[in-house]
Amino acid sequence: MKTLTILNKFKTFKAALMIAGTAIGAGMLGIPLVTGEVGFKAGALATVLVWLYLYVTGLMLMEVSVSMKAEGGFLEMAGRYLPKYGKPLVGFLFFFLYGILLVAYISAGAQIFCLNLFESFYIRALFPILLVGLLMLRSNRVITIISALTIPMWIYFGVLYFLGAPYIEGAKLLSGNLTGAYVAVPILFGAFGYHNVIPSVSKYLNFDKKALKQAIFLGSFIPCLIYFFWQILILGMVDSETLLLAREKGVPVVALMGKLTKNSLFEQVGSVFAFFALLTSAVGVAISVVHFVDTKERKGTAILVILIPALIAFIKPDIFLMALSFAGGFGESILNGIIPIWLFVAYKARKEELNSKWMALALVLLLVALSVVGIELLELI
Repeated sequence: MKTLTILNKFKTFKAALMIAGTAIGAGMLGIPLVTGEVGFKAGALATVLVWLYLYVTGLMLMEVSVSMKAEGGFLEMAGRYLPKYGKPLVGFLFFFLYGILLVAYISAGAQIFCLNLFESFYIRALFPILLVGLLMLRSNRVITIISALTIPMWIYFGVLYFLGAPYIEGAKLLSGNLTGAYVAVPILFGAFGYHNVIPSVSKYLNFDKKALKQAIFLGSFIPCLIYFFWQILILGMVDSETLLLAREKGVPVVALMGKLTKNSLFEQVGSVFAFFALLTSAVGVAISVVHFVDTKERKGTAILVILIPALIAFIKPDIFLMALSFAGGFGESILNGIIPIWLFVAYKARKEELNSKWMALALVLLLVALSVVGIELLELI
């Protein structure tokens, strides 16, 4: 019995790592470039609030997913609990969001490969080829591999922090003001996305609500801590003007650290860390799209899921930050904000468990999601 309990806890931990690996990705490269504009205090506040918001909507989606057992995919949930137009709407949003996120991941991944090797179409193609190779495996094996790959990611993050800590200046972290926190919200929504793997993780944990709650909390809180300390490192080392210039010229954050400290080891360690972060997140997104399109996980589907975003990323190599912001401001705020709220309210209403407290919470969360869409619209204008 004790052995079984240990195995279940290990399985829950693996599921948490899968969630964390999915969330930690391109945001590592994008967040400091945006929060650098408003300062660490505003960036830290926005990070915690976005984590809390998406943690709550993640729990809402988990409740609905568990109620459907093995039929708990996004489309199936929409088909059961939403009106007739809900299913095609969710299908469109799913492809819209995760297609754009894959464009951002592939663009950033190709950039990291070229940074360490040399600029070439063939070098840029290595990252999407690697993604396709992993997707050729069965989903359970992919979850195991991605969970394992998060370990070197943490190791390299620790080494990077150890190297960079002496360069952190407290004065840089005190700059900026809290009123500008809203500017970073769309990017953070795109960086914290993990809802797409909740149906897969629910199935992996045999729809055990207690284990799922633990996995979702730990799996989402790890990225919150990582993003928090990552901003301390980058914004404590680099001034806002330099970050703004890097954003305009498309210079990777890890390359910026190497140039400022005149230590090539920064760039090397940072690039390896960024590679693992991008890979784990990209595979998590890609496998959810494959499952969404084809429950039989055919190889042709995996190739198509990667090929189309890769072509867009190759045509417009500087699309990374724009794609990440667009995905967060529109896709994540609707698919991982509004849709889980809608599903949860419909599910509770059908069970006759919808009370005034649930409705008040749903209304507040809905207003926040609509505000994020508004912020992204203003950015585009």
